This record gives sequence, C-alpha cells and structure tokens, in this order.
Amino acid sequence: MRKRILIITLVIILIVVGGGVLVLKDMGNTPIKAAVAIVKPKPADKNPNAVKQAVINYSNAYLGGHGNAAYNLLSAKCASQIPVNEMIGLALDANQAYGNLQPTDITVEIIGDGNAIASYSYPTASSINKHDQSWVYERGAWRYNGCTN
Repeated sequence: MRKRILIITLVIILIVVGGGVLVLKDMGNTPIKAAVAIVKPKPADKNPNAVKQAVINYSNAYLGGHGNAAYNLLSAKCASQIPVNEMIGLALDANQAYGNLQPTDITVEIIGDGNAIASYSYPTASSINKHDQSWVYERGAWRYNGCTN
C-alpha cells in the first residue's frame, strides 16, 4: 500500500443544519458530520433584585475608583462611547470627590425584556442621585446603559 500525505484544505461547499447535525462536504463531495450545539441567549433576569445588585456593583466600582471594573459593567453602547482610559480617570475623580458611597433607596422598574430603569440616592451626596437611570441586560448580566447617547 502506498502511503499518501494529504494536505487537505477544506472548502465548504454545502452546509446543512438540521436535527442538531452539521453536514459539511469537502472538495471531493465527501460528507463530514459534526454535532452542533445551538446556544440560545439567556433570557433577561426579570428579578428587580438582580438590577439592584448591578446598581450596587457599578456604584462600588465607579465610586471606589476602580475604572476597569466599572468599565466591565457598561452596556455595549456605553463601552463604545467611553474609552476604558477615560473611565479609569472618571472613576478616580469620582472616588476623590465623593469617596466610596453606597447607594440607598434603590427602586427598579423592569421594562419589557432586557431593559430596566433604576433610581437611587446617596444621602451624603445628593448631587449624584440618579433618577430613571437606564440599565440593559446584555451578555448574561444587567449593565449600566445611562450614557448620554
């Protein structure tokens, strides 16, 4: 028997998805089967306590001067508008101005699937109280969506 060394560049001509099986055909029209995992996005957590916890986490990161942590809690929309280095500076400034305050009187209203508004206050710094602040459920978590645009 002759041994052949084949370098196969798989060119996908036909992709058929059905019944959880992906069927590919290479250049020689040889079927290749592989299992397919269909991943559905996790539905939004409609528990207001989950949004309250997100508010607390974001507030702790931002007012605690942890810009990277706060940035990771932003929605995709806000992350596209605020560069991470800017968030780091904003969080440090907020920490110096207000300290690591804890939000109180947090109220949440879930709006449809994946959106919420939250209102909360800081008893010793009313100038940074929030009213009807936008939050969105993305990438499996509630995220701050209250950026300007």
